[in-house]
Amino acid sequence: MSSNLPPGCSHRDIEIAAGANAHCEVCWKHVDACVCPECPDCQEVGNPKCYRGFKRLRLSAAQVLARQEARIGALQERLTDEGLMLDWMAAHPDRLDDDTKHKGPLSVWLDNNPEPSDMA
Repeated sequence: MSSNLPPGCSHRDIEIAAGANAHCEVCWKHVDACVCPECPDCQEVGNPKCYRGFKRLRLSAAQVLARQEARIGALQERLTDEGLMLDWMAAHPDRLDDDTKHKGPLSVWLDNNPEPSDMA
């Protein structure tokens, strides 16, 4: 799992910045694969406002499944990123953070290093 990217930067971050992963704000599928129906009131597709407030639309089974797939995908990406961070840390033990003011996974101080159970 090696990468030339700096810690905290993933390939997904670069893709998002380039606009490659435009997703529907409701179903979270790529905009070209959106499963949202057209709103009967405004005729828009994938507008979160149509699902909130008075006369709101309900999510379809396809939308609920798509949102769960997106959550799982985000967790898988997070796991990949954490694995890349581990590889980087193992390759650069001299770059661990000795500053008592910084908090994060690179900290050598137990009070500043997040509990693994808090990461879930």
